[in-house]
Amino acid sequence: MKDSRPVSLAIAFIVGWAWPACAQDVSLTDQGATVTLANGYLTATITKSNAKVTSLIYQGHQMVNTSSNGYIYFSMDGGAGYEQPSGCIYSVTTLTADMADISLRRVWSGTPHAFDIEIHYVLRRGDSGVYAYVLLDHPAGYPATGVSEWRMVWKLASDLVEKIYVDGLRKPASAPASTIRSTSTARTTGIWAHGGTRATSTTSARGSSSAATSFSTMVRRRTI
Repeated sequence: MKDSRPVSLAIAFIVGWAWPACAQDVSLTDQGATVTLANGYLTATITKSNAKVTSLIYQGHQMVNTSSNGYIYFSMDGGAGYEQPSGCIYSVTTLTADMADISLRRVWSGTPHAFDIEIHYVLRRGDSGVYAYVLLDHPAGYPATGVSEWRMVWKLASDLVEKIYVDGLRKPASAPASTIRSTSTARTTGIWAHGGTRATSTTSARGSSSAATSFSTMVRRRTI
């Protein structure tokens, strides 16, 4: 049911994790279209217009898929109602040697979801993670609206993940990105099989299928 009453919703995400240690001052570098937060452990680059994290470097390792369809971003709903924040207004909420808090605010202008969106990214001294929180604001004068799902999507860098963990039984090794790219015609034929094997089949031009294969032998491990 859609509701025309004013409502403000705050959602908090931890993009990284805490790491107590002696660290550098927090810095903010404005590059025009983007802004970079850094503290010696981690460097995050954010696009001002859409609040996407286009780069997240931790101890020299890229943690984000930096292709144009990658990044870390927010979105809502699906199908005809799918929407990502755009046209954001950038401002600095807090900037000290200990913490930076930036705001990317999208004011509603006739899109399907009638509320204002304010995305914040926070980096603190000594932390190895960026914190994010979001305000979805529906002022009293806005029309009735609703949202089925609001989400944060983090597309990982290639070969960053060693395991795909479902539960104690189903935790196979992840295939390297090169393997996934080279088997573009492969499709999953069933649920994760026991013993760390993923059941897949590849269809040729004649429509025949190859035998199932295990991805556990193809993993290339990386330790950060």
